[in-house]
Amino acid sequence: GRIMQRHRQVRAVAFADDGYIDGELKECLLLLAELKQAFKEECGLELQLSKCKLFIKGMSLADARQLVRDTIEQEPRLSAISDMLHVHEDQSKNVIQVEGITCVGVPIGSPEFVTAFVKTKTSAMVDDVRKLRVLSDPLTHFRLVRFCHNTRLSYLNRNLPPETTENAGLRNGNSGPSRTI
Repeated sequence: GRIMQRHRQVRAVAFADDGYIDGELKECLLLLAELKQAFKEECGLELQLSKCKLFIKGMSLADARQLVRDTIEQEPRLSAISDMLHVHEDQSKNVIQVEGITCVGVPIGSPEFVTAFVKTKTSAMVDDVRKLRVLSDPLTHFRLVRFCHNTRLSYLNRNLPPETTENAGLRNGNSGPSRTI
């Protein structure tokens, strides 16, 4: 609360050990830097910058990286978060993202990013269900599918627009999942 009072131009929300900040880049970075310092000094916790994601839409990855670099270099209070500029070979592990990010298990970004996420998730779920074939008790199999896999599909269906899940093969009209599980 007290840190957010100094950053009224941004919005932030936390869920379990995940936090989300929305606003202008410089203001978001200033809040992040202050939170990093407060977590360390007051709680003994280290904010893992490598797990942070900055979603900057509407520009190329090179331009987004340069914008973040310039912003950090121009503001001395941001030096504590300069580690986030490290570039990985695997683009999905980089802090700076321009196609999309995942927030609380929901993909946010370009239609291509969202569709690819949904296809990957549903394929993984189908593979998980196939692994259940070794179970000899049909009731256990049914319960695992109903209470684990079905809830994962329902979560995606509730949090994404219908056209996205239809394009990814998750829905068949309004009749629910189009894959047999």
